[in-house]
Amino acid sequence: MSPLSSAGIPSHFARPKNSASSPDRSQTEPSRTALILAHQCHPFERPSSRMGAQRAYQFAKWLPLYDWRAEVLCSPHLSLASPLPLGPSLILPLREGPPGRRHRAWVALSHRKRWDARLVRGVLTFTLCNDGDWSRGWRSAATEAALARIRLGLRGELPRIDLVIGEHSPDAGLLAGADVAHASGLPFVTDFRDPVLAGYRGPVRWRYRKVIAKTIEKASAVINVSEEWAKADAALSPGTPAFGIPNGFDPDEFRDGTPDRETFSVALTGNVVRAGFHVEWLLDSISRLQSQGSCPIELHYCGLFGAEVRRRAEKAGVNHLLKDFGLLDREEGLNRLAASSVVAYPTWSPDSSPEAFSSGAPHGKIFDYITARRPIICFPGDRGEASKIVDLVQSAFIADSPSALLSRLSSLYMSWCRGELRTPEEVSSLPLRLSRVGGAAAMADVLDGVLERHGA
Repeated sequence: MSPLSSAGIPSHFARPKNSASSPDRSQTEPSRTALILAHQCHPFERPSSRMGAQRAYQFAKWLPLYDWRAEVLCSPHLSLASPLPLGPSLILPLREGPPGRRHRAWVALSHRKRWDARLVRGVLTFTLCNDGDWSRGWRSAATEAALARIRLGLRGELPRIDLVIGEHSPDAGLLAGADVAHASGLPFVTDFRDPVLAGYRGPVRWRYRKVIAKTIEKASAVINVSEEWAKADAALSPGTPAFGIPNGFDPDEFRDGTPDRETFSVALTGNVVRAGFHVEWLLDSISRLQSQGSCPIELHYCGLFGAEVRRRAEKAGVNHLLKDFGLLDREEGLNRLAASSVVAYPTWSPDSSPEAFSSGAPHGKIFDYITARRPIICFPGDRGEASKIVDLVQSAFIADSPSALLSRLSSLYMSWCRGELRTPEEVSSLPLRLSRVGGAAAMADVLDGVLERHGA
């Protein structure tokens, strides 16, 4: 039996035994294999890609419950280079080839502020678009390794590869996946983590759109973390089926829900200083609480933007309450969240979100907050994808104004002072579709459908 099949998963995370897509837990090995090309994959990711790198990892871990195993080709960070077995699945890091001259020049100009340097870099960006984004150096190595792996399956030396999945963000996995599928004749599925054209402007957007449209034309299905984003990406090649599969929480990672009892602490993580976010609402609320309350209060920040958070905290008069833990690894980060009293979750408001995120932005970190089992205050709420997820979690709340945020935080603070702050719900009470197990089930349904349409 697969190690994943005996992981003690609550029964409601498995599909019914009599379902056509129910996992057969009596099998020693899954009968189908997906080859996933993902430049960034946990635990080999760069620190700045920590959240997005969970995507390929979660499918590799949980797909075997649904008769699929996954082999992930990724790029290693620093010295991490040994293959990682994950039950019947495998994560294999591949070294990148040396960057070309144009790419080296593009990197060298990235920190220069002069107008002529920016102009030359813009021209280089335009000319490099056909090869993808900054991850292009890994594309050829991944393509070569993937085709070699497929040949081994055809010769019967390893399990046969049934289809190829190309992961986006960055895009080397996406473009290499399309190359591999075209060369091998295997079905191809794209998996995006955000709207693919977000952040591109002018001539670069026009050119890159053509590159991505040709890639999606080769795909049998387009997947994104939300259905709206999947439809937007699939619209680049009309007629391609689109599916939304959220990142989800991992039930194996759930914490025990026991916070630090000595100080009321508010956790804040990641890039909370984006344009359109209202972190000042939170800082002002904390300032009022610490001047009116009798219990100790602190703000705990984890991430890469501690200097800017500290600058804003100083402006709000709460710099002395801020503890900056910097960028923590995943386990440390989850433990830090679990030790907090409350987690603050800033989002764009409907009138401040960038155009690409007009339907809302389901940030992957909301699932880490759920995993930590602490009350969550989302502010101001996007009235879209993020708000929909928050509404499904009993211990999460939306504060759509500064006064609503102060009121909710004050209520939780007073409950904590009285020793009455309750622990959020157990994993078994949360909706299936918010879990990574549910995500794997949805992915298996998509892959099964692709193979059926291809007559496999």
